[in-house]
Amino acid sequence: MSYDEFWKCDPSLFWAYRTSFIESEKRQNELDNYKSWLSGLYNYKAFSVVEYNLNRKEGATVEDYFDKPLDFTGMHNEYEEEQRKIKKKKALQQQLEAMLIKSKVIIEKDKGKS
Repeated sequence: MSYDEFWKCDPSLFWAYRTSFIESEKRQNELDNYKSWLSGLYNYKAFSVVEYNLNRKEGATVEDYFDKPLDFTGMHNEYEEEQRKIKKKKALQQQLEAMLIKSKVIIEKDKGKS
């Protein structure tokens, strides 16, 4: 609000500027708070991925960090479903490979006994 607006215009204009300023500060604080929360979410995911990968059991799948930013608009559901299918296929493939290795070991043992 300029000097002339304050002293020469309608006094209710001051209250409109004041209300607008308070509302914009409130929105900015909410946005800053959201950004801080989102940053914490990304950090939490990064630390949990590292901790999981350091302490995972032998043969367990490696967990990956996000390969693209989170989308909170709901448009990422298709992407998440696709990622779940890919992870499921990888896990199934690892299980099948492990079963194949075990069966080869059993076959080799049986051949040695004969």
